[in-house]
This record gives sequence, C-alpha cells and structure tokens, in this order.
Amino acid sequence: MIDVSEWGKFDITKLFDMSLPKGDLQVKKVEDGDIPLITPSNSNNGMLQRISKHSPSTLYDKGSLTVDMFGNAYYQEEDFFVTAHGHVNVLLPKMPLNIYTGTFLASTIRTMFFDKYGFNEMCTQKVLKAESIWLPATSDGKPDWDYMESYMKAVMEESEKSLENLKKADDTKHLIDVSGWGEFRVGDLFDKLTLKCLKKDFNKAIDCSEEQTDEFSLPLTNAKHFNNGIQFYGRPDDWESAEMTIDIVSNGAIAAGDVYAQPQRTGVLWDSYLVKCKYDITSELVLQYMSCVIQRCVKQYFGWDDKCTWDKVKEQIIRLPITSVGEPDWQYMEDYMRRIMDKSEQIISDLQIGV
Repeated sequence: MIDVSEWGKFDITKLFDMSLPKGDLQVKKVEDGDIPLITPSNSNNGMLQRISKHSPSTLYDKGSLTVDMFGNAYYQEEDFFVTAHGHVNVLLPKMPLNIYTGTFLASTIRTMFFDKYGFNEMCTQKVLKAESIWLPATSDGKPDWDYMESYMKAVMEESEKSLENLKKADDTKHLIDVSGWGEFRVGDLFDKLTLKCLKKDFNKAIDCSEEQTDEFSLPLTNAKHFNNGIQFYGRPDDWESAEMTIDIVSNGAIAAGDVYAQPQRTGVLWDSYLVKCKYDITSELVLQYMSCVIQRCVKQYFGWDDKCTWDKVKEQIIRLPITSVGEPDWQYMEDYMRRIMDKSEQIISDLQIGV
C-alpha cells in the first residue's frame, strides 16, 4: 500500500480554474470528426464519440482534467469538447501537467469521489469548488510533482507488462467454436414487461443498503450499478412483479446498459425495465447466460447521452448456440454455465484450503 502519512490536503481551487462550456452541443446533430466529446461516463476516458472541430461549443486545450456529475475524473491528452448543461466540469490546471501527473490527479479525484456523488447529490461546479484532495507533499507543503510522476511511470510500465502477458495468454487459449451458432434479434426472443406501482407509495420502500425484511421483501430494480441492479425493497402487495426475467438498465452514466438476471419475483422503477423470454425458461443458469450475452452486446453502446431503451435493444443481434432445427440450444447454455459455476467453486475451495 502507498504510505500517505506525508500527504497533504489541497483545495481544488488552488490547483485548478474551473470552466463550463459555452454553446449547446446537440449530440445527435453534430458532425463526425477527430475531436473527443467528453460526457458523463465511467469508461473510455469519458469520450462518447469524436466530432468536428467546428462544433458550436468551447474547444478546450489538452492537458486539462474533466470531472463529470458523478465524480468520474479523467486527464485529457487531446483537445476536447464536453457536453453542455453542467454535466461535465473542466479543470484548467494552474501548473503544467503531463500524462503522469495529470493521470495521478485524475485517479486521486476519482478514488475520493467514488460512491460520493450520483443522481441524488451531483458533482456540480459549485460542489467541486468546495472540495479538497489529498496529494503527496514536499517538506515545504507543496504538491510533490516529482513523486507523482515517478509513481505513475512505474504504474504504467507495470500495466504494459501485464497487458503483454495477457495478450500472450490470449493467443494461446482455446476459444469456443461459434461458427455453427445462429443469429437472433433480441426482440424476437424477449418481450418487455409493463409493471407498475399499485399504490403510488414509493416512500414506503427501503434502500438496498438495508437488509430485506418480512414487510419489505420485494426487490426493485433501477439505474443501479452492481448489487444485481436492485436499488430498493418494497412491499410485495404495493408493486406488480414478475419472476424469471432479465433487468436492463436504461439510464445512468455508469449503469446504462447493465443487464442482470432476476430469477426471483422482482418489481421495477423508472430507469430500468424487465424483459421476459418468449420461450419458457425455467433454469436460472440459462437466464444468467442470456443476461451476459445481452450485456456484452449492448453495454458498449449506451450511456448518459444515449439511453439504453427497449426500442434500441430489441433490434440488437446476438449469437447463440442452436439445435439441429435452428432453435436456441437452452441445454447447451445451461451445461456451459454449470461448468463455469463448478470451476469457480473449485477455485474458491482451493483458495480456502490455501488460507
């Protein structure tokens, strides 16, 4: 672990000036080009797409940081645009940054803000101006830029070695032969369910951070990243629900495109929806297999500015193992998932024996 005993606390406003863009980029109307457009996101350095340098908004110089409304922070190595309406804050450094010091700062901010900001409390410019971050400091109390640079150089060198090792391993592993698999439109396999709150009494639900009770036992899905997409527990009599469904998250910079198997009886809130297979699936393993396939297909395409709606998802094409008559091979999927589960359990057992 890093020794932070000599680190100091620094106001963000002492390190950066802050800016919000002028103009209003309409994402669906901009022309393609070479300039990154940064949007709220927890991946791809915040880049949604590349657009024309003549787009009607503020073009920022490379070497700055972006911090979005959810606290995701990135160092920008290229000139860039950001989406409007205050969703992304631009931090203009008061000192020159390079990729090492810039990445160190961005990583520190992202780590400190993880799970701190979200829909209920957004990381606005006003909020950000009141924030402080911990950084390595010199004996005279200034940020230790040399330490940050040397540390990040070591991290990046180690990462490059790890990626090279993974590539070598990937080159030698045996892949599943999918040449005989079939292509299916998601909407031909699944229907979207319309489930409602029966009593319009949402305040009587409890957060997922609390344990289920006999009274509040029904899982309610929403724009929740992790926890299997479940954000609240409600009274079963207050909500329409279904079982053996798949939950697809439609909204959120991080959660959009998350897909979760929901074998248990489940209700749904406003930023996700449940779909049910038109075939009579009774195996939880098959449900998990299908949720993984759908997420792999849709996750990379959707985010805050492009919602993962059913109208879009149902048109996506997925590849599945098929029977001799061209139907999805549910038994193959179940057997495959069972082998994965057995292997995982064996690894866990071996680790416990080692401990």
